[in-house]
Amino acid sequence: MISALVLSLGLAAASLQGPVMGTVAGTVRGEVRSEATGAPLVGALVEVVGAELSRASVTDSTGGYILRAVPAGRTLLRARRLDHEPFEVEVRVPSSGEVVLHFALRSKPLQLSGIQVRGQVNGAAPTGAGQDTLPPVAPAMELAGLKALESTPGIAEMGFAERPRGSPEQRPADPSDVLFVRGGSADLKLVLLDGAPVYTPFHLGGLLDPFEPGVLHSASLYLGGAPARYDGGLSYILDMSTRSGRAGRLRSSGAVDLMSTRAVAEGPLTERGNYLLSGRAIHWLGIAPFVAGPLPSAYVDGLMRLDVRVGGEGAISFTGFRNQESVRLDADQGISAGWGNSAVSLRYHGRVAGNDAEIGVARSGFDADLPFAGNRSVTEGSTERLRVTGDVARHLGPVRLRYGASFDRTSFAFHMRPTSASTRSWFRDGAAAGDASGAYLDAGWQPSSRVRVRGGLR
Repeated sequence: MISALVLSLGLAAASLQGPVMGTVAGTVRGEVRSEATGAPLVGALVEVVGAELSRASVTDSTGGYILRAVPAGRTLLRARRLDHEPFEVEVRVPSSGEVVLHFALRSKPLQLSGIQVRGQVNGAAPTGAGQDTLPPVAPAMELAGLKALESTPGIAEMGFAERPRGSPEQRPADPSDVLFVRGGSADLKLVLLDGAPVYTPFHLGGLLDPFEPGVLHSASLYLGGAPARYDGGLSYILDMSTRSGRAGRLRSSGAVDLMSTRAVAEGPLTERGNYLLSGRAIHWLGIAPFVAGPLPSAYVDGLMRLDVRVGGEGAISFTGFRNQESVRLDADQGISAGWGNSAVSLRYHGRVAGNDAEIGVARSGFDADLPFAGNRSVTEGSTERLRVTGDVARHLGPVRLRYGASFDRTSFAFHMRPTSASTRSWFRDGAAAGDASGAYLDAGWQPSSRVRVRGGLR
């Protein structure tokens, strides 16, 4: 039996004798819950039945509702929801009083007619209902593919990873339930290499350092309180600078172990310039004889820096970086995922009007080729970012003052197609782009070696 529980009736003793002249309305409030589970029912309608003026309220996220200006006296109330049986109850509403009334509704599932799905696989004729020509995909493989997709810059930002969830028990995300934040999701960090953002600098297997330690000049990590010149990096900011190549003569070094190799070369480019080259790779040659089947992953990266001195105190620096990584997700089915980063920056640093100045232009890219739903489809995503910055630093007594401006243009794109289709037969794609510009002022003062005071505005 459907039950409606009146927990409290805030009735004054005078209300039993009839309404007071001139006060002919009261208030009804309460909650609507499921009779079976006790969970609040969101979006249920509670209304006054038979009133001359419509009185209705829709329950909120807690199942609560409130009806105001309800006619005093005996009033018939009805609570209903699309997938539950309606319930009506008569209550006595006091003049200028309040009634607390809770409803418990019985579930009534809606029965829908069946649907028939027809499709085309590998160019064959449409298949009828009940015919599945695709092999089943293990739930672990579905989860692995989804996690790889969600960790991809440009894919997670647009919510794409939520849309192709194909198993019946997984409901697609409602757009109203998803909050997209610039710099959020996969891009909570900000990693800069000579002023150029790098989206995925860390090797997935952890066998190599993010960058060759021998080519780095400095690295600054900010877990909080980052200077105002940085835009983004809600989780952390890692600002790395490579060193310039040493002049004088050609120098080179390298190393080879059972799983990886690395090499560094540097020397003079011209009388006023130097170069620095670095490369690394994972080869697995040392363990290949002991492993049956394909190797689990592959990685290669390369870095180049060129420096040319300009004038008496200026210099132009060019940095280029590229890495590529792939991981075999399923050796039996030949399922693998691959992604890579590219970063290029051109900077001038020197003296301008008696101040230290740096002007830079950087372009970064990320691309990924990921399987989804086992090996049934391929998702290709890419991210491009153009960054222009100008920074000036000067000293005002003991205070170091920095100010400048920046402009960023970021674009995302993805394409999704079945593995059997040609590369031009995309059946799902999307793109997004945005611009951001800003200016900042940052001041720092260090009264002692252990105390530093800094403040800024962006």
